Amino acid sequence: TDAVSADALGPLQEVERRLDPVIAGAGEGGDAAQRDDWNDLQRDTQALQQQLQALRNKVLLLRRKLAQTAAS
Repeated sequence: TDAVSADALGPLQEVERRLDPVIAGAGEGGDAAQRDDWNDLQRDTQALQQQLQALRNKVLLLRRKLAQTAAS
């Protein structure tokens, strides 16, 4: 399992890295929707941004857990 843990770290870091610009894009979309007074779209993009941030946090926690497992 330690080898599996170590092997998963790289892909998890890549997922985390790729989520960052997607989260930022959702935020920018929400900002644009708010400026243009598209309230439904603004709420949807805000919800998407929050869901993506929660996913990134889960990936981060899993990566930290696997790093601890691989180190021990």
